[in-house]
Amino acid sequence: FLPETLSRNATPHTSKDSDDSSPEASPTSKIQWRRVINSPEQRGIAIMTAVFYLGVVGKVSVVPVLATSSLNADAAQVGFLFSLVSALGVICTPLGGWMADKFGRVPVITLSALMCGVGFLGLPFARSYPSFMFFMSLWGCGAALKTPALTAFTMDVAPAGNKGIALTLPKTIGDSMFLVGPVAMGLIDDRLQNGMQAPSLVITSLLTFVCTSIFARTVHERPRTSSATHVELEVDHQLEEKL
Repeated sequence: FLPETLSRNATPHTSKDSDDSSPEASPTSKIQWRRVINSPEQRGIAIMTAVFYLGVVGKVSVVPVLATSSLNADAAQVGFLFSLVSALGVICTPLGGWMADKFGRVPVITLSALMCGVGFLGLPFARSYPSFMFFMSLWGCGAALKTPALTAFTMDVAPAGNKGIALTLPKTIGDSMFLVGPVAMGLIDDRLQNGMQAPSLVITSLLTFVCTSIFARTVHERPRTSSATHVELEVDHQLEEKL
């Protein structure tokens, strides 16, 4: 902006409505972990992130074993399943971002999580390669739609002054799932496989349904505003005063 269009007391960097101008956003502000964790939105993000990454763990560690044991799938067929999920991600991830902006973050997260749950629930009962591909595709579409909506919602509800902390929680949860998930799911499949293959996928599916129900009941979407909008309004106001 030209210097003459703004007064000394109103600039984009010192706008009263900007997040960076709040006392909480200063580098010396106290880290408020309790404020982040006690937020219903942050707790909802935490449980949805946990079941999402648990599903990713199941895709990597359990699905290949299930495909080879139940369908006698060879390496090429297992590889095609992973390529199929990646192809769906290329298509559905931008679509998920558009849907999150158009219809809201919470509805998209809820719908996509249900898709993931149904996909994993059907995999152990698939008796043909095409049906296995169908349920795997359903999970892949749900995961791709969920990722941008969950990321956007995390950014929307991150408290001012603690945005860095809030944005590190999903990554920490994801790493924790990758730390304990493969061993836990392997033990479950080895110990509880009485008459049913891959019970860990069924358990993951049920957890997804439960967490999605809690998320939909307790989390409410907030109105989305941007600091850029506040800056534009402030600049317009200054221009009007000068004219």
